Amino acid sequence: MERQVSYSVANFAAKFCNIMLALLALGCKNQSHDELLKALDMTDDDAIRSSYGFLTSTLKSVQDAALNVANKERKPDDKYANNIFQFSLDQLDFIGNESAAANINNWVLNVANKVYLKKGGELKPDIEKDARNVFQSSLDQLDFIEKEAAAATINNWVAQQTNNKIKDIVSPDMMSEDTRVVLVNAIYFQGLWVKPFYASATKNRSFRVNERTTIQVPMMSLTETYFDYGVSKELKAKLLRMKYQGGQASMVIVLPDEVEGLKSVLQKLASGHNIMTDIESMRSTDLDIVIPKFKVETTIDLKKLLPNNADIDMLKSNEKLFVSDAIQKALIIVDENGTKAAACTAFDIKFMCARYPRRFDANRPFLYLLTAHQIPLFIGVYQGSEYA
Repeated sequence: MERQVSYSVANFAAKFCNIMLALLALGCKNQSHDELLKALDMTDDDAIRSSYGFLTSTLKSVQDAALNVANKERKPDDKYANNIFQFSLDQLDFIGNESAAANINNWVLNVANKVYLKKGGELKPDIEKDARNVFQSSLDQLDFIEKEAAAATINNWVAQQTNNKIKDIVSPDMMSEDTRVVLVNAIYFQGLWVKPFYASATKNRSFRVNERTTIQVPMMSLTETYFDYGVSKELKAKLLRMKYQGGQASMVIVLPDEVEGLKSVLQKLASGHNIMTDIESMRSTDLDIVIPKFKVETTIDLKKLLPNNADIDMLKSNEKLFVSDAIQKALIIVDENGTKAAACTAFDIKFMCARYPRRFDANRPFLYLLTAHQIPLFIGVYQGSEYA
């Protein structure tokens, strides 16, 4: 079940936020190219360039907006004033303090893409142009024969981009004299809720993992508070949106009606159901909400989404390439104050609006999306675990 869920999440996420998969599609040809276009839900290469060009430029503008807010709010001599993306761990822990949280209104978003090439290697001109202009990716060269050093360079870059939340995305044994290209996408987000939860109201409550198993998990709660809410007949699920300070980012929880309804929701989403239509149709409603306080770290093998023996044509040398590994790691922490999240990749709905339930109780497995400007940054599932 867990493997099926992971694959469904990856399949669904590919349509929205897998930047490196999109770049790889532009570097493939023949049947492999067509299969990747289908996985990305794109009609042709121009559609990729248009959609992902908009995606990366929008994320960059959101990123710059967060930076501008931070710079305006900080004193000129503040050592963090020039780069909001270089918080120390102590600074992040400080933000987690309830009294401090009230005084910090900025949020953090860092999105970075990088192409590592074998030393002396070059991308074909059109691919390099797309990498730089469409995906705003930087390029670098590495000696992949020096496995330890190459892996350390890539892992250090990812750790830096994700505030040390994602580590060891690649291992030395993934490198060899045959390695030609490593594609890396890293995302880091930290935000504070517009409507934070009271830590004193967090209690252990029952969470139904499935029809047979119930566990105790720390659950946060708020009463008689307005949140965006919707009901989807097609997904057979309820939707809740909680906004972060700054007004540009939010978390959406998609809660199946049935205890074991998550698999069905994911299958419908992977098959093309437009979740963004659901989200745009939500409306403000007075609710009592109960959601878990959670920390989820996942590793997904994206190679399952790739064509077998993909026909990759990215290099000037015209060497025949293959994908040996395609790994996505993600970490998300949701607590009373807000969210810290990081991810890295190497390599029509109708709503019932006559009445709303007064209670949104996320006491069973659900899907969550972290969005900025209606663009999904992180997509994952919570199936029950202790907060750590």
